[in-house]
Amino acid sequence: MYLSYRNSITQTGIMGQLDFSNVSEQAASRILRFLNQAFRPQDIINKPLIKEEGETKDYGIGPVVAGRIIRQRKTLPGWRFTELSQLNGIKGFGQDKFEDLLDTFSISSAEHLQYVIQSTPILFENFPFTFHAITFESDKEFKDETKDDTKLRNLVAANIEHLATREKISEGDIQKAKDQIGSAYIEKLYTPFLGAYAWAVWFYGFDADNWFGFDQMRIPLEAYLSESDTDPVLHLFKGFDNGLIVRGISVLDLPVVVNPVEKTVYLWTAELFD
Repeated sequence: MYLSYRNSITQTGIMGQLDFSNVSEQAASRILRFLNQAFRPQDIINKPLIKEEGETKDYGIGPVVAGRIIRQRKTLPGWRFTELSQLNGIKGFGQDKFEDLLDTFSISSAEHLQYVIQSTPILFENFPFTFHAITFESDKEFKDETKDDTKLRNLVAANIEHLATREKISEGDIQKAKDQIGSAYIEKLYTPFLGAYAWAVWFYGFDADNWFGFDQMRIPLEAYLSESDTDPVLHLFKGFDNGLIVRGISVLDLPVVVNPVEKTVYLWTAELFD
């Protein structure tokens, strides 16, 4: 299933207040979660802003306004924003700065990760890092398919078959790939830090010369996994031979991210063309 979520919040902007009329429910949820996770102004200003044309730059939000956002949050019950309207009235936080947030959180977390990595650049053109998204329409359907390991295996296997068929992989290799997913040990990483560390080690396996910079990869991966809002944050299907579904140099193990905020399961692949 490959569905998109397009419901939107219908709050109307009022003079002197922010306009939320074009904000999707998913983007609103991600913005609120991001601001609720911030403990210091740097946690807000350090996330790269992605513009539609692909340019990456810092937020228009500076440390002073970021600090005001955090102080505003601490006046609320549980020290948490629960709706976007609670951002109204923060001095220096106008519509332009809100649009900066919206530009970033209106694209998927996976697209944002790709932009960050490609814009540094950490990886180069000869090293594609791509994802396959399996998105559900309802929370119930998403939970039904992802909370049980057997169902998650079947979901991943079915989409591995889809990917391999699209790449015109032989039927024999497709069956091998499905069998490996079916028998793989699933290593579960329960925090963004541990997940990012394991995933960066996975990248290190492509080239022991450490040409990409370990922390350069770990830091954006940790930011990406922090958005998943699930436990565990990363599933590694151990021993899966990515060479069965990609053309370039690959390593073992398949990274899978289950993201309930986006009601999406992400299958990640990378391949090196040396």
